[in-house]
Amino acid sequence: MAFSPAFLQELRDKVRLSEAARNRIAGWDRKKSNFGRRDFWAPCPFHEEKSASFHIDDNKGRFHCFGCEAGGNVFEWFMQTERMNFVEAVKKTAELAGVRIPETPYDREKSDRKKNLTDILKLCVEFFERNLYTPAGAGALRYVSEIRKFTPETLKKFNVGYAPPGRTTLTDYLRGAGVSSEQAAASGVTILPEDGSAPYDRFRDRVIFPVFGRNGSPITFGGRALSAEAKAKYLNGPETDIFRKSAIVYNFDKAARACGKAGRLILCEGYTDVLALAQAGIEEAVAPMGTALTEDQMRLLWSVCDEPILCFDGDGAGEKAACRAAERALPLLQPGKSFRFIFIPEGRDPEELLREKGKAAFLALLEQVYSPSALLFAKELASANPETPERAAAFEARLDDLCEMITDQRLRKYYRADWNERLKRYFTKTGQFDYRPAPPAQPYRGGERRERVNFRRNFDSGGKPFFEREYPNFPASNAVSVLREGTPAPHDRILERLEKNIFGFTLLYPGFIAENFEDFCRFSPKNPDLQKLCRIIPEKIFQSGQSPLDEAGEGLYISLTPDGDDDDSQGANEIYTLDQTEISSALTEECIRTARQRFSEEARSPFVNPSEHITMCKSLWLKLIDRHTGIVTLIDDIEESQKRTDQTDQDFERLKAFRDELIRISEEETASE
Repeated sequence: MAFSPAFLQELRDKVRLSEAARNRIAGWDRKKSNFGRRDFWAPCPFHEEKSASFHIDDNKGRFHCFGCEAGGNVFEWFMQTERMNFVEAVKKTAELAGVRIPETPYDREKSDRKKNLTDILKLCVEFFERNLYTPAGAGALRYVSEIRKFTPETLKKFNVGYAPPGRTTLTDYLRGAGVSSEQAAASGVTILPEDGSAPYDRFRDRVIFPVFGRNGSPITFGGRALSAEAKAKYLNGPETDIFRKSAIVYNFDKAARACGKAGRLILCEGYTDVLALAQAGIEEAVAPMGTALTEDQMRLLWSVCDEPILCFDGDGAGEKAACRAAERALPLLQPGKSFRFIFIPEGRDPEELLREKGKAAFLALLEQVYSPSALLFAKELASANPETPERAAAFEARLDDLCEMITDQRLRKYYRADWNERLKRYFTKTGQFDYRPAPPAQPYRGGERRERVNFRRNFDSGGKPFFEREYPNFPASNAVSVLREGTPAPHDRILERLEKNIFGFTLLYPGFIAENFEDFCRFSPKNPDLQKLCRIIPEKIFQSGQSPLDEAGEGLYISLTPDGDDDDSQGANEIYTLDQTEISSALTEECIRTARQRFSEEARSPFVNPSEHITMCKSLWLKLIDRHTGIVTLIDDIEESQKRTDQTDQDFERLKAFRDELIRISEEETASE
């Protein structure tokens, strides 16, 4: 598209460069900037710096960085920051200026040509769709209906058709409709040989999937071969005046409408995945045109959804494709614009998962998403294996290189902070290094990395993909790790003390059990001897048929034996005499002693007569049970979370909350020791 110099100058005059660049600038330097003279200075958005070496002169409509030498006008600003071509940058500027782009005779001619191609493709859609239900298309219909399990409604909704095996079947049909050979070839459905021989059909003996543009008009076709001898299993139409495969995704027109209702957009790998998801009621799915996800396609997805979900197979190829997509997206990421990744387990694709396990299985995967940050960190960790200082330094340098790919300064800062925190957690978990985040490093210059990386090298993966193995999982507290190794940890000591306190008060006041039986049932001691007491004491109380309290309602030392002796030492002796072969008297005596000591600490007064402190003791007893139950529950939650192989960012946040709460409770309990 050609633009006149006068029109381009009009746009430069109407759009202030400082306004166009505002979203990319961290903040203007108020000391160096002179806002009245429309002269602006700021840290450069193109490279990492603290000083304000980036300059915008609104009077001249130019920007320049005295550090990295980036510069240009408003059009070049959009071309450099948003990876646009010149025409896209002009359109973007015209949109900001509120100016309509003038139409030239060439533009009108091109528009007429595009309309003509669209009309031809509409004829082809009808031709292919009609052929699916003819005797010649019986095999194709059987394939999509019986093998792929698509319903007639789904086939009709997506205009699925069939290209007959004849060499010129479609060519002859279009000729009969008044379409010239040149026009048919320009639409991409036929091939016109350069040697002047007769044209022939591009698609033959294939199931046809029409591809529609943003406005719902057909722009090309994709064909799936039915013959095993076909050279290409899938065949897409060539690029034309109305189709550029790097700028469109399959089913975008329908998915864009469904996205507004569902609040999400899902990118799958193939046409049939999209059909299967739509048939299951998940209509917001799209697929690339047989290529890796391009920058233009990323922008297209972001135009309708801030965080599209990219779906990949859970095998090695899917892992690499996901990491390539995440790395390719880094320069394009903006605040609020990102991707999420999910992986289909067991080598399936979405269509197979839906057919075998149903919609619920796929929806469950949507709750296990990975951010680009988590995915790239896991990938680099798997390839680096930072077991030595040199490898660890190279690993950190590689992360710095990835950070430098992020053009948005604020987002780059958060990625660096996130990866530094992940590094700290990883090295804390492995115990290899006392890691502390280093200042931002220069790009790694240690030589080129190998293009092909074996993600499973040096790891006992157990056949799991790299993002599901234990090493990328976020570590919980050190105490849980120690618990797993079977050695005493601070939490073990705290739990042991709490259990002795609780049983000491229980032996002093067995009546608490009858009054608060449900609270006592929540108590599950770790000590095996105390577990036995936990079973014996309630049983003896309820078997006696007597109230554990005296007539005055005071909780004296109640004996659990028929003689009803309320003597202090005798009562305690009777309790552990019940099962003295299993439970030592020393344990029960220690429990009572620690309970008395705990009371003295809490009440700040000596434990003289238990009947004088029954209310306070009962309150303390319930408090200790709550604290013990809370610590045990948190440890169980942390251990259960660490066992999961599909950790997501949400799982980590929950795990971190568990850990922080466990540390808080433990610190409170430790302070009372």
